[in-house]
Amino acid sequence: MEFSEIGASVARLSAVIGVGRLAAFVLLPAALRTVSGGQASSDDRASSSDNLWSVFFHSYVTYLAVLGAWELGATPQERWTSQSDASATAGLLICADNLMQLPVQFRKKVPLSKTWTVLAHHVAQTGVFLLALHTGRCHYWCAHP
Repeated sequence: MEFSEIGASVARLSAVIGVGRLAAFVLLPAALRTVSGGQASSDDRASSSDNLWSVFFHSYVTYLAVLGAWELGATPQERWTSQSDASATAGLLICADNLMQLPVQFRKKVPLSKTWTVLAHHVAQTGVFLLALHTGRCHYWCAHP
């Protein structure tokens, strides 16, 4: 993929993810009341809504990762040197979600040192995925025998 195509896809997906994350933030109090019978609340709404979002988002990305690994083949060489629609979509979603995670991370009630560590991780992860999407290689590095 060309970087311009990757950028356009990440921008579109970031908008969708931003709306999803905002919906999780807005709906969190009602979700907590519903599942707890009115007993639960959260003193860190940003962290709780991030967790709520992650349940759905990471389940879908995991599905795409398994599907992508299945489509790419049985050997590590096939997975290292190829890409599929599912693996590319998973990579694009991870990049977009990492971008949308940035403002959320600063709203969480966690020590600043943890915030910067998580941000460094997301920036590095996004860079690796962008490179993989651009080259079409290394989509499933974790699939060593």
